[in-house]
Amino acid sequence: MRYGKEHKQATKQRIIEAAGRRFKRDGIDGSGISALMKDAGLTNGAFYTHFTSKDDLVAHAVADQLQAQNASIVTQAAPGRPGLEQTVR
Repeated sequence: MRYGKEHKQATKQRIIEAAGRRFKRDGIDGSGISALMKDAGLTNGAFYTHFTSKDDLVAHAVADQLQAQNASIVTQAAPGRPGLEQTVR
C-alpha cells in the first residue's frame, strides 16, 4: 500500500522535529541516524526515503528551527516601528 503525499510530508516533518530535539540535546555528531529514527518512531530504512544523507537532514532541521525562531520573534514584537526596532535588535 502506498501512502499519499500528505502522509510522506508529515512523516518527514516528524523526523525533522525529532532531529531538532536530538541535535539540541546531543549535538549533530552525537546523534546517529538510528537514534534519530527511533525518536521519530520509525525504522532506519525509512530514513533514506526522506533524506539523501545525514547532512541533508541537518540542513532541514536547522532551517526548521530558524523558521520557528523567526516566527516566535515576529509574534512577540510590538506593533509598528517599535516592533521593527525590537526585531532588528
